Amino acid sequence: MDRHPFHQYLSHCHGAPLEAITILVITLPILYPLVTSLGFSGLWFAVIMVVNMELALISPPEGLNLFVLQDLAKSTASEVSRGLYRFSS
Repeated sequence: MDRHPFHQYLSHCHGAPLEAITILVITLPILYPLVTSLGFSGLWFAVIMVVNMELALISPPEGLNLFVLQDLAKSTASEVSRGLYRFSS
């Protein structure tokens, strides 16, 4: 799936220091009216935002889901990051 560069900006730049809910609270009041006024479906915009927030949660170095996976798998952070690399590139 080819993603728009703006969505990559949201997932990578905001995903490092912020959690998904915080990103949504900051960006949705601005982006949702803009997207719907341009004629795009609000439902598909929500789907794209959820996918991007999940990418933000698994993106190293501060992805919160990496720490959960590290604990569940009883492995190191580098092993988990290498395993998730193909999903976030």
